[in-house]
Amino acid sequence: MSAGKKKRGGVIAALVAVVALVIAALVYFLRRPAAAASTADLPADEDERFVAVVWPLAREVYGDDAKADDVTAHAKVEVGTLGHGNVEVGNNLFGITVGNSGHSPSFRGGDLEYGADGVARDRSQQWRGYPGGLVASVRDYKQFVEALYASRSRTTRHEDTPQGPVRYGTSLGTPGAAGLVGQGEPYVRALYNGPVRSNGTIRGYYTLPEDQMAARFNAALAFVKATRRRLGIGGGTWV
Repeated sequence: MSAGKKKRGGVIAALVAVVALVIAALVYFLRRPAAAASTADLPADEDERFVAVVWPLAREVYGDDAKADDVTAHAKVEVGTLGHGNVEVGNNLFGITVGNSGHSPSFRGGDLEYGADGVARDRSQQWRGYPGGLVASVRDYKQFVEALYASRSRTTRHEDTPQGPVRYGTSLGTPGAAGLVGQGEPYVRALYNGPVRSNGTIRGYYTLPEDQMAARFNAALAFVKATRRRLGIGGGTWV
């Protein structure tokens, strides 16, 4: 083969490679969920800003619009806005504590827990911190729910202890929250009625009475969907 032909072949191969890279880049960016391009593009309203920031991260981690809606709504109930202390100090969107996990880093902060009488009491907690940013919090939440909420239970007894409120119950042998994310209210109710531990206590995600939590979650979920529609975020599954 002549040197000229070899040169032309090399140029063509290089052009083909460049075109392939351009096409791959276009496909990647077209398939990404819509999100605000910069801080300047984010809504001024702090509640809408929360959705504009958190929903695309949830969509990235879960790969599904409905699941991202549920996850963003749960985060909205847990912390409210990006100005919450847990978010500002440790990027903690979901109120996940260290517990026995050994998670590091962590930070100390206040909490409200609801006792058997339904009354809220102040309590100090050791919260998980996420130097990797908010997306690290979403990833940890996904792993946390999938690892600990595979089944559901029914509460038979509720009592207060020096360590906080405790519920006892029996397993229903039905799928838990890990398999219900994206289904709205059933998901958050399954987080309340988590699996039964070996000592008979229920692993509940929150202590707020179940019906109150469901009501707050449904309101947050409706807001998330309405905000997505208003801001044009995501693929359009807003119903």
